Amino acid sequence: MCARQPPESRPSDEERRRAVLDAIDNPALDDSQVLRIMRAHLPWKDWFYSEFLRYWFWLGFLALNTFALMELARAYGINDAVGIFGLILLFVLLVALEYRLYRRLWPEGALTGLKERRW
Repeated sequence: MCARQPPESRPSDEERRRAVLDAIDNPALDDSQVLRIMRAHLPWKDWFYSEFLRYWFWLGFLALNTFALMELARAYGINDAVGIFGLILLFVLLVALEYRLYRRLWPEGALTGLKERRW
């Protein structure tokens, strides 16, 4: 028996939800509860992409923004109110661009409006 499955034989979210509901035998569950159960049964590669990398994405970009702006402030000797306001504005702009990148990588889920799907 081969452990790898071709991509077309992997169950979709809808099939997974039906399997979870059949296993639990309670179709009145809230979508957030079903999502939590589905996440518990994800293969490690899917979990790594859908959950783990999301947290490290924000942590990494927050650290990058902070260190880059601190280095800019140190290198150019920014210590007045106008310069600090500019750095804060640059930080907000970078976070907005990173949010757009996040939405492109993960169009559904946390921080993207949780698109309502009625199964």
